[in-house]
Amino acid sequence: MTPDRTLKSDRVQYDQFRKKLSFEASMKIKVIIHEAEEGGFWAEVPAIPGCATQGDTFEELLQNLYEAIEGCLSVDVESVKIGDKDRILEIAV
Repeated sequence: MTPDRTLKSDRVQYDQFRKKLSFEASMKIKVIIHEAEEGGFWAEVPAIPGCATQGDTFEELLQNLYEAIEGCLSVDVESVKIGDKDRILEIAV
């Protein structure tokens, strides 16, 4: 089997596996929330260096936190060198 066929086969198997799951996986992560001196809030994620955001309201801060964490955890697969025997797999935690 060629590497391309193997990767496609793995992706199909993974997609079928995900469809069988009856729950949405999630990850719990601690954040530190600060009240900003100028008003509003800012937060940092100690487990992800450099991941921080702010919001004028607590609700806005929470929304921005989800986006910031997602962005910090995103990796551009195209920039990673993939060998003939390597596989790309996307998982939800």
